[in-house]
Amino acid sequence: MTTLFKSRALASTLALLATNSFASGFQINEHSAAGLGRAFAGEGAIADNASVLGRNPAAMMMFDKTAVSMAATMVDPDYSVDGAFITDLPGSRFDSSTAASHGNAGPNAVVPAAYLIHPINEQWAVGFAMMTNYGLGTRFDDSFGAGSNPAAGLLAGETSLMSVNLNPNVAYRINEQWSLGAGVNYTIATGYVDRVNPNANPNGSHNTLANFDGSGNGWGWNVGGLFEINQDNRLALTYRSQIDVELEGDYTGAVGAPGYKADATVDVPMPAIAEFSGYHRLNQQFALHYSVMWTDWSAFEKLEAVSEQCNLPGGVCLSKNEQLQDAMRYAVGATWYVNPQWEARVGVAYDESAVQSEHATISLPDADKWWYSAGATYHLDETKSIDFGMTYINGEASEVKEGVHNNDPGQPFYFEGNNEGNAFLASVQFNMLF
Repeated sequence: MTTLFKSRALASTLALLATNSFASGFQINEHSAAGLGRAFAGEGAIADNASVLGRNPAAMMMFDKTAVSMAATMVDPDYSVDGAFITDLPGSRFDSSTAASHGNAGPNAVVPAAYLIHPINEQWAVGFAMMTNYGLGTRFDDSFGAGSNPAAGLLAGETSLMSVNLNPNVAYRINEQWSLGAGVNYTIATGYVDRVNPNANPNGSHNTLANFDGSGNGWGWNVGGLFEINQDNRLALTYRSQIDVELEGDYTGAVGAPGYKADATVDVPMPAIAEFSGYHRLNQQFALHYSVMWTDWSAFEKLEAVSEQCNLPGGVCLSKNEQLQDAMRYAVGATWYVNPQWEARVGVAYDESAVQSEHATISLPDADKWWYSAGATYHLDETKSIDFGMTYINGEASEVKEGVHNNDPGQPFYFEGNNEGNAFLASVQFNMLF
């Protein structure tokens, strides 16, 4: 196999990682159980436990004692695809249309998070957050697309991206109303793509068509402001910069030459996020809160996959323009302070898709989504509490027409149908003051 053929096979495989990653499902909001119970409405301004550090470093000035929070969120997605693989090649031995449906293609996952806030004095505080803002996972059976063109395996298979963000922060109180905060973000990520030939495993064996397994890291920053109108009303504005992560890893494949291996890199930009939040305690028992979030998906202009084996200028095997659009998220919620031991909360949110419908893929559900949330807090004593939260995410069904190469539906072989993604989330969190 020539070097150019190797490069094209490599580029096509790495493209799948990126084109399937950059969608609204790539962004993770599950930073806390308390936040989940209110659909993360008002999250940068409420400051009811240390997990506020995941949204706003300035809110550390709301604490006069050292605070710790640890959370775990279980994500149970229900992603289904229904359609057909179409072959428009005259004389092909494959059917012109092969039905292909798949349910429950999103594997379960647990998203952990931990936070520490330490006030130094009345004007300064420091803190540390360990969480994630981005991740994804889809897994199709090896037999999905069987009976159609063998290239069907290039559209499904398994795709995952996992990341962890280590985030030290510092905050300063300017006066009774204004506080500012800032932090540094170090993100570690791993990416995995596995594609199989659905027509080459009659005995259930796993026949790899292409595989990429890599890891990388990147740096960014975040800032936040908190305006305390009074003790019952406050507003917050926060910003997280884009973090560029370069995944370095190994490509293996059975396209043309079984066992072919190459080193490769893929740049994965994690877009910037800005959020405005508000919290208003109406009386002793009830409070309202809200958030508006913007994610800069349009800053991702192109994808490039690079390998030393590529003989094209600059070693760029693939340079592909993307068609992403900025996305907004709107959330509103309410809290009921039942008594000194219990708090109850609800929330609803609308989450816009980042991918235009004509560029959707089957490997990741991408559509506008509604969040319906509820949760509670139980105070064990004055220093310890437990949060519970749950959310049902209802994704709108969307049409998909995806070609095998570079997501071009104009190719002679493509998938056409519908996908739909819903999910149930449940979270628990422990908080403590020292």
